[in-house]
Amino acid sequence: MNTLIQLLIQGLALGSMYALLALGYNLIYSTMNMAHFAQGDVMMVGAYAGMIFYVNMDIPFLPAVFLTMIVTIAVMIIIERLVYRPMYDRSAVSLLICTIGMSIVLRNGAQAIFGPSSHGFPSVLGSTAVSVGSLLIVPQNVWITVIGAALMAALGLFMNRTKMGIAMRAVSLNRTAASLMGIKMTTITLFTYGIAAALAAVAACLMAPIYKVYPTMGSTVGLKAMTASCIGGMGNLYGAMVGSLLLGLLETLFGAYVSTQYKEALSVILLLLILLLKPEGLLGQKRITKV
Repeated sequence: MNTLIQLLIQGLALGSMYALLALGYNLIYSTMNMAHFAQGDVMMVGAYAGMIFYVNMDIPFLPAVFLTMIVTIAVMIIIERLVYRPMYDRSAVSLLICTIGMSIVLRNGAQAIFGPSSHGFPSVLGSTAVSVGSLLIVPQNVWITVIGAALMAALGLFMNRTKMGIAMRAVSLNRTAASLMGIKMTTITLFTYGIAAALAAVAACLMAPIYKVYPTMGSTVGLKAMTASCIGGMGNLYGAMVGSLLLGLLETLFGAYVSTQYKEALSVILLLLILLLKPEGLLGQKRITKV
């Protein structure tokens, strides 16, 4: 039982990290109606920025996270302005290919600048297990879960209680009607990409001590966050949270009780199953498209 509790805590921490990235996926998908396949690589940019501020420049952790968020948001907005915005009037497939191309550009750019090797990122949250009764708890896992839950709750309050959040929800329901009601699409677009980038930056600083920092880290974690989004339901923020926590728990339990060798393949198997059996996701709704 003690082992199971420790695994559940570890799984919740892993799911909380996935959730921060999956929420960015869902936010962009629901508001902009596009699958942003470069989200994981934007997180990778945040990981390198965090490494520069926290490790190389020796800035305290919280100010380093804040600076990382600023850099990541700036990179995301530049990408939106220069790359994505000219493609909004094109077909959805063209925009999809554009996001995949942007992912490759960011990945190769990081490799050209920092090299292909991985870089360490010390954990300020504590990676040494601490005895709590008969349990061995890693403080890093507890704090990741707490920080992830706080950010998810804050995003939920923002989307439901603020004018900007309500405007973003209106755009996700009916883009044309929201525009006719006076909602400025340019402002909504900037807020959407900015929030998604900020979540990716925080996820990067939490994941870096576990995964280390290397150019292709975004593709690995990004695929899992995309899987979590599909499990919960693309476009559903609460579905992204549920899907991420479920994926984190299943990965941890599968690795402990079945096989660590095939744990990485679990997310792909779950993605295929959800696409075959319930394409709209656990909390998603079926959409009827008139043609």
